[in-house]
Amino acid sequence: MEYNVWKLGDTWGTHAPSFYDFIRKEQIVIGQNANNLLYKKGDYILITSGFNVKAIAFCLEDLITPIGSKAEYESECNTYKIDYDDYVLFAKASWYELSQEEQFEYKLIKGNRKVQKEEILDIVKQIIQKIENTMNKNTPVNTLLQKKQIILQGAPGTGKTRLAQMIAQELIKNGGETQLIQFHPAYSYEDFVRGIVAETNENGQINYKVKNKILAEMAQKAKENLEDSKKTPEIIAKETKQNTFFEDFKDHIYNKIQVDGGYNLTSNTKITRIDTNRFLYVRSSENSYIHFKDFLLLYDNNVIEREDIGNLDVADKVKTRSLFNYHKNLLDKFRDFITTNTKLKIEEEVKNETVKPKNYVLIIDEINRANLPAVLGELIYALEYRDRAVNCLYELDGNREIILPSNLYIIGTMNTADRSVGHIDYAIRRRFAFIPVPPDKTVIVNTEALALFEKIKSIFEKNLSADFAHSIDDIMIGHSYFLVEKDEELQIKLEYEIKPLLREYVKDGILTCEIKIINDLKI
Repeated sequence: MEYNVWKLGDTWGTHAPSFYDFIRKEQIVIGQNANNLLYKKGDYILITSGFNVKAIAFCLEDLITPIGSKAEYESECNTYKIDYDDYVLFAKASWYELSQEEQFEYKLIKGNRKVQKEEILDIVKQIIQKIENTMNKNTPVNTLLQKKQIILQGAPGTGKTRLAQMIAQELIKNGGETQLIQFHPAYSYEDFVRGIVAETNENGQINYKVKNKILAEMAQKAKENLEDSKKTPEIIAKETKQNTFFEDFKDHIYNKIQVDGGYNLTSNTKITRIDTNRFLYVRSSENSYIHFKDFLLLYDNNVIEREDIGNLDVADKVKTRSLFNYHKNLLDKFRDFITTNTKLKIEEEVKNETVKPKNYVLIIDEINRANLPAVLGELIYALEYRDRAVNCLYELDGNREIILPSNLYIIGTMNTADRSVGHIDYAIRRRFAFIPVPPDKTVIVNTEALALFEKIKSIFEKNLSADFAHSIDDIMIGHSYFLVEKDEELQIKLEYEIKPLLREYVKDGILTCEIKIINDLKI
């Protein structure tokens, strides 16, 4: 195999509670910076409970990020007795939870270990091959590649989220990124695309800033990758060298601001702050700014005079021309900085390197639980017209444009049985491909569970409301409710998961039978 396989137990120390649900929810794996137990991007991690392997996680990045750098994980770490310290690391991962029949025993002492046993590696290889084999030309992968966004729809328990993760894993197997979020009725445009957030500075003052949220962040990463993948090795080498110079220059300006309170542009104008994408300076008691992107565009085109701006694609051409003297002064200082700073090597050998195109996949669980027209806003247009700019409601660093690039894919999941959630209107429905995910009784191994499945299916066939009779698969509960090894497990699922759901179906008018029929169900 071309990858490493590791084992991760679900407790952090003796008598500690299981942290399985925590890392599954966050779609991460954890480990420690000790004994060379550092997973790499592309490795597989067996998540075990005792000697039982419950899931296989695929590392999407190297295990290098301290868990202590993630403030929101502190309470979870305290709950599950995980050391909230820099030696404990986490990495993003794509999870594949094993069904009951797929789970297997791996008898090894507790803790993190690299898997060496050939029989275990063979089992893992078979499962991985099974995952890959399901992603053939008859699956939703090709539909997603063509349409760019799909919605997997089906009744509860049909494995929609699991399938979404498998599809995402197929798309990013050669690199890229996948993230999962869940919509809810209070989810807004400001939560999903871009919005204003309040931040407290070191002086205790509250500042309000516009920030990109998950969709805009992923779109920006995907767009940058798509653009870089089209560049020649010479251009990449030139930009890499230029960016190195520019980062050093920003550090130089930042140090001046810290020591002197500002960086002089003119005798009475100073840069007072460096934001994510721009320099801010005070001019005649008014705040103004110079965008990094515009500044580097002017530098790259060797702009010396105002007229040289010409047809360059700067964000605000009118403002850049009218305030060009400030740009020119900073450009001159940048050129002097490169020339005089001896640690910067201007003559660098051009390396024959290119950037590989990657896919970026956003999974939106329960997509129809939010008010989609309000959450998506103007991006309804961008879903259909990829690689074209649309104006956002909020300006970020002087720019309102957002582009959804063609290498960004969106997978939604939708519960077709839940009629209490938001309606998907025709404009949005036209932009998604809807793929049904029906119950699959062929994966049910337990004999009693299969018999119970058939009993319940019979109840649906005989008592389904006329409003739903056209598609029993939209309503019939899924196979995951029946994936058990022991009858005792099935009994618990029947009493505390299946019967309550079926009673709700009767209450909502989906099933027309009496409650007694539900209550009398037995295995």
